[in-house]
Amino acid sequence: PLLYWSLMGMETGLAALCVAIAAADLVPRPASPRPLRIFPLACAAGVLARPDLLLVGILFLAIRAAALRGTGSLRNILLEGTLLAIPVGAHLLWRHATYGEWLPNTYLLKVHGLSTSLRLANGLAYSLPYWKTLAVPAFLIAAGLAARAIPPAVATLLAPILTLHLYQVWVGGDPWPLWRFTS
Repeated sequence: PLLYWSLMGMETGLAALCVAIAAADLVPRPASPRPLRIFPLACAAGVLARPDLLLVGILFLAIRAAALRGTGSLRNILLEGTLLAIPVGAHLLWRHATYGEWLPNTYLLKVHGLSTSLRLANGLAYSLPYWKTLAVPAFLIAAGLAARAIPPAVATLLAPILTLHLYQVWVGGDPWPLWRFTS
């Protein structure tokens, strides 16, 4: 699906690349006392390509903050949060000045005028076939994480997939098949 969506001119390939770069910077050394300057910028680039990826940027900052808890590295978290916030904030201000809206048009089109229960029902109906295809691997990974047999880095890599699926359920699915958010 990733190749399909990329060749169809969608932003999916660029978004996946940004998340992969951010994860590659974050995963090997989440508790490093040095500031990680690539992952917030990669997340910001991802947000500019696909605004929904702000959730992943916030998630990665939370993972980093949890890894640095108690190390006295609050300054690093603030620096990394700033590196994400400045380009995203500038784009947000530009969007509001240009279009008069804080939220992207794609989000508003998906949620405006639909009840939460209808969106959730549609989102679950859209996402359930995807999860059926991954039921066994998802169960094995969950069991491995619960038993601490899988390193936390794997959880860091899987967290964006779960986050984007929850977002997909929240907004009521997607007009296109093949789960482009998580391909």
